Amino acid sequence: SRMPNAVFTIRATRVHRIWAKLTKLVKTSEATLLATFPAYTPKHYRCVSDVGRPPPDDLRRAHETPFPQAVSAVYTQLPESLDPRVKQLALQITGDAATSYDRVARLERWLSTQLTYALPESSTTAPEHPVEDFLFRTRKGHCEYFAASLAVMARTLGIPARVVNGYAAGTWSEVGGYYLVNDNDAHSWVEVFFPSLGWIDFDATPAVALSRREQGYKDLA
Repeated sequence: SRMPNAVFTIRATRVHRIWAKLTKLVKTSEATLLATFPAYTPKHYRCVSDVGRPPPDDLRRAHETPFPQAVSAVYTQLPESLDPRVKQLALQITGDAATSYDRVARLERWLSTQLTYALPESSTTAPEHPVEDFLFRTRKGHCEYFAASLAVMARTLGIPARVVNGYAAGTWSEVGGYYLVNDNDAHSWVEVFFPSLGWIDFDATPAVALSRREQGYKDLA
């Protein structure tokens, strides 16, 4: 049987419509879209998706509904070896924030303003405890460190969160009328679950490292 292909979209969890010649399209429990294309045909498709985050008041109201047990059971898990300082820091940052949205927004803002974006050096060995090392020692790293730290700190507060790997918007081609996305546009961010709204994007990587991605979303909006 033919293996399905992941469908790359802007805001994959909030896709409204897809145009393509497909033999099968499946949305997994992880909200990933998997498509099977006819044999020996180009893999072309178009998608329409909601690129914006719901209004803050909508996200705050979602706090009034408990998280589904099936979601919490998976997406609030943490390693037993996690340094307790991580939760202490999360509590310190969120302070008196009253809703899940406000807590995650404060974590996102703190990470993006207090820590530094830096690409890894070729000779650097991955630390045994990357989140702790990033937060308390180096205080600099690439998008995977920012995403992992945001997800872990959100989970220490009982908020379901997961790291997402994909691509930034890429570079717009005026001639071709499309975005050119390559390996240099690889990116990691976080999705946080809100009852009745689903998985919502949060990105703690400093804006200086996301200028192309943010400009792409402005162009698409």
